[in-house]
Amino acid sequence: ADAEVSYRASAGEIDVGPFTFRSAPADDAPLRMLVFADAHTNADTVPLVAQMGLEAGVDLAVGVGDSVSQPEEAQFDSLLDSLRALGHRVSWWPVLGNHEARGQAYFDAVALPGGNPKEPHEAWYAARVGTVWFAALELQDITMTAGFGTDMPEVVWLREQLASDAARTATWRLFFIHQPPWCAGWGHCDAPIYHGEPTLRTFLVPLAAEHDVAAIFSGHMHGYEHGVVNGVHLVISGGAGGALDMTCDTPDDFPSPWTAAYEHHALIVDAACDALTIEARRFDGSAIDTVTIPK
Repeated sequence: ADAEVSYRASAGEIDVGPFTFRSAPADDAPLRMLVFADAHTNADTVPLVAQMGLEAGVDLAVGVGDSVSQPEEAQFDSLLDSLRALGHRVSWWPVLGNHEARGQAYFDAVALPGGNPKEPHEAWYAARVGTVWFAALELQDITMTAGFGTDMPEVVWLREQLASDAARTATWRLFFIHQPPWCAGWGHCDAPIYHGEPTLRTFLVPLAAEHDVAAIFSGHMHGYEHGVVNGVHLVISGGAGGALDMTCDTPDDFPSPWTAAYEHHALIVDAACDALTIEARRFDGSAIDTVTIPK
């Protein structure tokens, strides 16, 4: 645990390195994460996201969906090239968004341990790293299923994972999903206005509260938003590269208070022993918002 490893990489006549990475921290060790969404293969902003992670000394990065605009091999090549400086040193954990669209290029580009046993095997997964247990969920079936069937393979799997020792003994439990339960902003304010996924409000947020999940991270909306529902912090970080959205009028039952800023950014998440700190940072390093969740 937490050992520095030096390595080189070779392919034919190409030889690069040496580089270093650190193995995963011990289960009781603090963890620092880079979290971002909706990069949309933006070659101008994704290197800035990677640089932010390097400068912050993160242990891993999570891409919460729509890292590409189309599920094409060339776009994944471009994305990974933009993340290269960070990817030399830490792992990147992706989440399927609507733009990945379960395309084969996504599954060819990533290898995810702890994936679900059903097809497609790496559409959702869970992992324990340091003090954090997290589940990365794929919402295509869930958000399209009326009544949110609790016998769906992903839901059954998620309940089993939440009951595991890895989840129960973690200091922090987190969900990563692409579409949000609620959002105030969208790309236009013409009716009907998108304000998130009702099925997630009626099932996933209560499930998170039941199992003391501290936060649900999502994207889809291009900007930063934060609110608290049933004691669960809902954090949208969709500002990694897509065209920015705008705030729209919200319905009467919209959560309050609610913070929103439509700027390009990424999150630095510190999972310490006594608190989880989430900082939304612009690419110049300045802070948009800081949220601290006590243990």
